[in-house]
Amino acid sequence: VFIHENLDSNGATSTINYINNALEGTSKNVFYSENSTISPESLVVSFSGNTIEGAPITSLDESWNDVFVAEVNGIKYEKLSDAIAATTDYQTVNIIEDCTLDGSVDITKNITINGNGHTVTAKNAAFYIQADLQSFTVKDLTLKGELGNGETFGEGSTGPWMGIGTYNGNFGVGQLTLTDVTIDGFSYGLYFGMNPDGAATTLNTNPVSVEANNLTIQNCGIKGAYFEKLT
Repeated sequence: VFIHENLDSNGATSTINYINNALEGTSKNVFYSENSTISPESLVVSFSGNTIEGAPITSLDESWNDVFVAEVNGIKYEKLSDAIAATTDYQTVNIIEDCTLDGSVDITKNITINGNGHTVTAKNAAFYIQADLQSFTVKDLTLKGELGNGETFGEGSTGPWMGIGTYNGNFGVGQLTLTDVTIDGFSYGLYFGMNPDGAATTLNTNPVSVEANNLTIQNCGIKGAYFEKLT
């Protein structure tokens, strides 16, 4: 059953009763959705007695597949970067599937990223803070750097060069909270500079304050954590 992205786009209500169906020669999923607002429970009001290749389907969630990796305020997104871009201050981005970033993700708002136990793979920087923030929280997430063919750890745009930080943007974060987070396989796990591009003037002295609980930083090519300012 394919759930189109425009289903219910005009406010109509559609529901399905899916009972006692036996599927053969198909995938493990009954439903495939490209609709970012309709939940399985709101669409499928009755679901029981169904089998795939003779095996019972024990739950609706078990047979539901979609293209989305993150959710903000009830809206799902196919890319984590789009979900983060859609936030306003103090909203939470819920990661709902493992995913790979197309490039570094700019963090410019005071938000929380809840990984819900998932892994985000990055081939560049992962979370690149590009503004002074009051708060930024990451929890229950693994950030995994992935080197491409022939790439080595290095500065700037070479491979997975930073897990979380400002690099030489040098912005401050009033409260950076990292809880149950693993940062694995970057040139720098954390990087918070103060000196823009090595210059001796125009320093950003806004502080960075870190609270870390069950934080693991490992397999980093240059430094696990680098701070030029820390409170």
